[in-house]
Amino acid sequence: MWTRICCLQNQGLSILNESSQLCSNLLEFAKGKAGQLPEARNGLDGQFFVESEMKVQGLKRGTESLARSLHTMSALLHEKSSLASSKYPSKCINADGSPNDQYPEDDMRYELKAEILLTSLLREKLYSKELEVEQLQAELAAAVRGNDILRCEVQNAMDNLSCVTHKLKDLELQMLKKDENISQLQSDLQASMKELTVTRGILPKISEERDMMWEEVKKYNEKNMLLNSEVNMLKKKIETLDEDILLKEGQITILKDTIGNKPFDLLSSPDSMRGFLLQ
Repeated sequence: MWTRICCLQNQGLSILNESSQLCSNLLEFAKGKAGQLPEARNGLDGQFFVESEMKVQGLKRGTESLARSLHTMSALLHEKSSLASSKYPSKCINADGSPNDQYPEDDMRYELKAEILLTSLLREKLYSKELEVEQLQAELAAAVRGNDILRCEVQNAMDNLSCVTHKLKDLELQMLKKDENISQLQSDLQASMKELTVTRGILPKISEERDMMWEEVKKYNEKNMLLNSEVNMLKKKIETLDEDILLKEGQITILKDTIGNKPFDLLSSPDSMRGFLLQ
């Protein structure tokens, strides 16, 4: 028993202290990394760190309580072993040489020390229980705080869900409007395709009519050229006739002037008639 308690004091407490120190270092490292990441700064991570820190503190307090209990148990075993070794030689002997069964003063002292050690052990257990109660209270407070944080997170999530629901309804309305617009565009496209089909059917006839009209335009251009040439010829003839008319008018004017200077006598002699004709 003594060897087992010594082993626990030397190895078990060392392992527990190293474990609690390692947990503290890991928790500090995790806090530092979480502070560097913006996406990790939320209520859930804060609750995790609070709970982890409370558990580490509880582990340290439990290790200290275990160390005190082991120390008390070691002292109690030491006292018991020392008193047990000195108990048997201290028996009283009567005058006739027979042993006396009454407890000597050392036995009373042994029982008193045993009671004191037992009282110390019970006090240590009570203290450990108080520490456990404090740890449970701290964990309860952390749980309450975590519950509040979770309630806030749930409320925020519900608010975000409401916003997302409204946005989803708006998107559904927009999708309905887009579907209506798409249906309208499809109807317009079908109508345009029908018109295009009709136009493609009419296009060969229009092309034939265009070719015929182009041939007619060529013919009319040729006729127009012929008519223009005839008009030019007529204009030249008219100019020639105008010149002839002007010449005849001049002759008539001269003739009138000649007639006006000489009296016209039909009963005159033939010589005068001959001269008139010659003139």
